[in-house]
Amino acid sequence: MELPNDLFTEVLVRLPLKDILISRCVCRTWNILISNPYFSSYYAKNSPYTSIFITQAFSKLKSLSLLQFSANEELSLYSRYISIKPKVPRVVDINSDPWVTIIGSCDGSLFLLHTSVYLDDRVIDKIYLCNPLFERCVKIAEDIGNSQWGVSKYEVGYIPSTNSYKLLRFGYDGGRVKEAKIFTVGVDKDWRIVEDPFTFLESWSQGVCFNGAYHWVAYSENLVNIFTFDLLEEKCSGIPNPPGLLLFSLPKVSVTILNGRLSLVDCSDGFQMNIWTMDKYGVAESWFRNIILLKHWFPYSKYFYLKNFLPIAVLPNGNIIFLETESGSLYFFSLEEKQCSQIKLRGVDHQLAIVMADAFEPRFYSLRK
Repeated sequence: MELPNDLFTEVLVRLPLKDILISRCVCRTWNILISNPYFSSYYAKNSPYTSIFITQAFSKLKSLSLLQFSANEELSLYSRYISIKPKVPRVVDINSDPWVTIIGSCDGSLFLLHTSVYLDDRVIDKIYLCNPLFERCVKIAEDIGNSQWGVSKYEVGYIPSTNSYKLLRFGYDGGRVKEAKIFTVGVDKDWRIVEDPFTFLESWSQGVCFNGAYHWVAYSENLVNIFTFDLLEEKCSGIPNPPGLLLFSLPKVSVTILNGRLSLVDCSDGFQMNIWTMDKYGVAESWFRNIILLKHWFPYSKYFYLKNFLPIAVLPNGNIIFLETESGSLYFFSLEEKQCSQIKLRGVDHQLAIVMADAFEPRFYSLRK
């Protein structure tokens, strides 16, 4: 007796990642159902699991892991994760020192930066698109620079109205943006100079791409505001701050994305963490402070700073997953117990700090689709 597809989908959506990947191999019918883009969208909205990926220092992507958390499980010794090794093309060149890092994620894909630094100071950056569940990589952009030009940083943005990706490349000199370039994936052959200058963007800024725009916080006229760069129009602008919040203390304020909404994390007073969420994007009155976390709820150490706890994901029951940037460790905050505890990852080398963690929506079909 065969289950109807809609009923079978309800069964599959309750499974963790590893079990779904195994189910794809059972038979052709199951593979077709799971590989349909509709299933990935339905899984992202209805799965009881929250997915994140992590990378560790000095790993060269050998320690990229996908983790899944459910609302009611014990996280003191966590073991539900998948180790991923993306197949980035190897570059064998005795004159260069290649390195691979993650510069962003979007729609179930990771964007990988492959950097080669040569003895003559040339720097060649190659950017790849990768679905980590299938490990296959596709080269989408390349840029040639010089190691003497200063610090460079890349950002990835998705434009819903055109279903397209754009890459931003910032070149910094003395902490300020010296040059900004933009690249439309699948359209541009070369990087273009951004005409509208990123006047208030600094090298330490924590920015995120959301709703077709890049967002960051910075000083302007002695106040800290939320600035934006519209990826479609390629123009800088801004959105209103939460009401009543006129003065922030940088760098204790950052923007992030939680539960599919733009959020602002404010640790200005040093005694509590306030998390503001914009319910309707761009509407000032829709800001609301939905999470208040007191300092004494977090584990104290000699080098403890509340601003070092970056929220990565909020589980359906309100519990929160944090990345503590000083030690490079994951923490789990229990809303009921008002306590924050470190998550021990079984099988992961704890001597290597976690340098990046981000929420992730798995996509169960290959890049070819």
